[in-house]
This record gives sequence, structure tokens and C-alpha cells, in this order.
Amino acid sequence: MKVKICGLTTYEAVYASIDAGADYLGFVSCPGSVRHLMREKCAQLMAAAKDLSPETPRVVVVVNPTDQAIDEIIKTCAPTHIQFHGDETPERLNQIKNRFAIKIIKAVGIAEPADLDHINSYEMLSDTLLLDAKPPKALAHSGVTGGHGLGFDWSLLKEFAYQRLWFLAGGLDEFNLKTAKEITHAPMVDASSSLEKSPGVKDIDKISRFLEIAKSL
Repeated sequence: MKVKICGLTTYEAVYASIDAGADYLGFVSCPGSVRHLMREKCAQLMAAAKDLSPETPRVVVVVNPTDQAIDEIIKTCAPTHIQFHGDETPERLNQIKNRFAIKIIKAVGIAEPADLDHINSYEMLSDTLLLDAKPPKALAHSGVTGGHGLGFDWSLLKEFAYQRLWFLAGGLDEFNLKTAKEITHAPMVDASSSLEKSPGVKDIDKISRFLEIAKSL
């Protein structure tokens, strides 16, 4: 099982994730999130990650960005992927794909069967899909669309068939990871808030344990 450790905010967490075998590293560029990084700090952490492990993909997470914001992220942070975690439509992703030479991860919020109906429309427009829990209604208009530590009904994915690689996200931790794998057969997982010791600050031991368990499945 491949793993993305997301919401990294410190050098210590970046190094620990790489040392423990993370397959993807995620950095959040979303004002309002406790894991939001100013552009300069994001660039510094990603440069450090690249120096230590050039082959490990580096992902910047954004929500409904403008073309200008995407261009600035690519120029200053040099990510290998951009994760679109907002309301980006297939049409919008097509525009981005045609304009920017960047790999795309598209996050889709799941709460009910109907949320899976249009997923295939993203298949040719994104390199990877990420299925996450929809944010609580109280936060729906906050602009913070992920990282709430909430899961969704994994049984919705029992018959899920997607032709490309995808991540399972939302409330995953060392205690429920095995069950999540057994129910969904997810090839990749994404974890963030469950690996923290305080909001926005990763717990190094939790990162190590999570990756150890994921790699045994």
C-alpha cells in the first residue's frame, strides 16, 4: 500500500516521513487551514524534501485556485503534483491540464452513493483520484475542504471500480487502517490530522507507526 503523508509543516515531519517510507509528501496551500503554508515556507520545505529524496513526489494541496496562483506555486515550490481539493469541475481541470505541465490529483468528497456517480468524468483529466469525506455542513463554506479527521461509510466503495490509481482519505489512523483496506481495497491512502500531536503539528511516532502498518498490508 502506498501512502501520502499530508499537511506537513515542519522539517522534522518531512524528514521523518521520508525516513519511514512515505510514497508522497503533501503540503497545504489553503488559507484558513491550520496546515496552511505561506509560499516561501512551502518552497523551503519542498526543497528540503527534494534534496533528501528526489524521487519522492511532492504535492501541493489547493482549493479552487486561479491560474495565477497555480503558476506561482509551480514556479516557487516546484511540486511534482498539485492536488485540487475544491469544487473544480471536469471543465476546469481540462483548462488546467491544457495550460500547465503538472500532474493532477483530484479530491472528491464522498457522503452518499450519488457522490460516486460522476467520478469517471475525472478519469482522463487527473492522474490520480482522492476520495475523502465531505466536510461538515458547518464548514462547507469555510474553504477548508479536507483535513478534518472525519471518515465516511467505506462500504460505499465495495463495488467501486476505477481504472487509475486512487487514494482513500478521511479519518485514517493506525487503528482503522487494516479495516479500511479490507473493505475498500484502496491501493493508496492519505493521512494528515490523525498523525498530529496538536493542530497542524505532526507526531513523529504516529507517522512511523502508520507507515509501518500500511506497508505490512
